[in-house]
Amino acid sequence: MTIRHVSLPLHDDFLFVALHSVDKRSFSSESQDVAATLLVNEIIRVEEQYQNERTVIVGDFNMNPFETSMVKTTGFHGTMSSEVARAGARTVQGQDYKCFYNPTWSLFGDLNKTVSGTYYYHRSEHVCYEWNIFDQVLLRPAMIDNFVNESLEIVSTDSVNLLVTNKGRPDRSSYSDHLPLFFTLKF
Repeated sequence: MTIRHVSLPLHDDFLFVALHSVDKRSFSSESQDVAATLLVNEIIRVEEQYQNERTVIVGDFNMNPFETSMVKTTGFHGTMSSEVARAGARTVQGQDYKCFYNPTWSLFGDLNKTVSGTYYYHRSEHVCYEWNIFDQVLLRPAMIDNFVNESLEIVSTDSVNLLVTNKGRPDRSSYSDHLPLFFTLKF
């Protein structure tokens, strides 16, 4: 993970976090949960250091938006609703927990798109999502108005080459096993 303090002329500064969290093949869900908590604690520490809660996180979380570490209060506490996130925090047992807005939830499925997620994983198991969205963007409430909703998309071409196979899955041999995200922030 890297955290950068971004200061643009004539605009409010913000914190930009890029991360690549531990993967499911090498780490149990319990270990992923600990890693998520440690990452969030570091982000909170830097927010306090800069006295700035204008934070954007982007990266490969190696978890779907609905997984426990992504939604729990001591994890990334990401909600699919900008309205819910705008409250800023949620109180649980007398303790306030700051949250993130996670617009990436909206990318699941193939309605009006060529791909259904950023990572395809098929296993012969009774429970298999096949398409996952491990690559995500999260925003603190103070950054929601800077996010251009209609800009968020899963990239399946670089305008010259397809990043997917003829079955519409990430082209692992020529590109990567993950498809990237594109989004725009306005200032």
